[in-house]
Amino acid sequence: MKLNNLILRLIFIVSITSQNLDAFLVCAQTCHFTRAAKLLHITQSALSQRIRNLEEELSVQLFIRDRSGIRLTAAGAKLLQYCLTRNELEKEVLDQINPKSSAGFSGELRIGGFSSVMR
Repeated sequence: MKLNNLILRLIFIVSITSQNLDAFLVCAQTCHFTRAAKLLHITQSALSQRIRNLEEELSVQLFIRDRSGIRLTAAGAKLLQYCLTRNELEKEVLDQINPKSSAGFSGELRIGGFSSVMR
């Protein structure tokens, strides 16, 4: 499957769950199923099932599995790019919707007092 087709499928497939994409993202970042499962607080078999479901849904292999761990395929690298962009866009939108949740402080501070104390 060509990478462009993978991108088009990602755009049109609404059934990809965030849970599966999050599982993929942690696996891609750690390059290890067991460590990723620990970070996600799930069993390794549950994580493997999520990745397998995602690969079947997209009809593409996302990881090359070997004794030393896992490596991304070309399609996996493209999906990783998508996941990172999605997370950045989500963070940006949430910061715009709720500016109080952003790291910096903003707003107005008013301090009042009696005129006799303020002299």
